[in-house]
Amino acid sequence: MVGMGSFTLMWVSYGVGWSQLPRTARGIEYGLGAGTALLLGASIIGFLWPALKGPFRGLVPAYAIVLVGTSWTAVRVRDVVLWLGLLSFWVSDTLIAYVKFVAPVPYGDGWVMGLYAAGHGLMIARTQRVMERVGAR
Repeated sequence: MVGMGSFTLMWVSYGVGWSQLPRTARGIEYGLGAGTALLLGASIIGFLWPALKGPFRGLVPAYAIVLVGTSWTAVRVRDVVLWLGLLSFWVSDTLIAYVKFVAPVPYGDGWVMGLYAAGHGLMIARTQRVMERVGAR
C-alpha cells in the first residue's frame, strides 16, 4: 500500500507539471488520447475487480483514476514519444497488479522494471524537450 501511495504522489506530480504546458493536441486527437486512457483504466479495473479483496477494492480503482487523470494532462501535449513513455508505464503498473492479484508472469520482475525504466526515461526526456520547445521553466 505504501508503494501505491508513493506512485500516486508521483503521478500527481507529473500531472501538475504536464498541466502547466501549453495544449498542443486538440479536438479529435485529444479525444482519442483521453478516450484511450479512460478505456484502458476501466478495462484494467474490470479485469482485476474479481481478484481484488479488502482495501484493494478501493485503492486500485482510486489509483487507476489518478493514472487516467494524469494521462489526460499528458495527452494534451502532442508528443508521441511522451505518450509511448506513458503507455510503457501503464503496462508496467498493469503487470505489477496482474502478478499481485491474478497470477505470476514468467520474468515478470524483469518486464516490470524494464518497462518502468523505459517509461520514466521517455516521459522525463520528452517533458524536458517539450518544456524547452515552449520556453517553460
